[in-house]
Amino acid sequence: MTQVDRRGVALGGFMGTGKTTVGARLAERLGLPFVDMDAELAERFGELPEQFARDGEQAFRLRESALVSELCDGVPRVVATGGGAWVSPGNRARLRRHYHAVVL
Repeated sequence: MTQVDRRGVALGGFMGTGKTTVGARLAERLGLPFVDMDAELAERFGELPEQFARDGEQAFRLRESALVSELCDGVPRVVATGGGAWVSPGNRARLRRHYHAVVL
């Protein structure tokens, strides 16, 4: 098992840079599970624009940070983070500590 397999990969970058597309392909190639954070948050709480309108950005960012913490459980995977997930210093530190970080 390689170091990437043990830590996984967290993809960051602006909206529309291909994190989901690249992440899914990379996960398949590495034989790791794939998580798209935006899709996971939408499944749990409703579509992202609805969350922002209903609950505000602060509530969304708290959910996003909670998901980052949840995904830093030592299970190797490929994660496509949300476009704003890396803005939080805490999220950045956790993701860098638990994953190989790649910015697209």
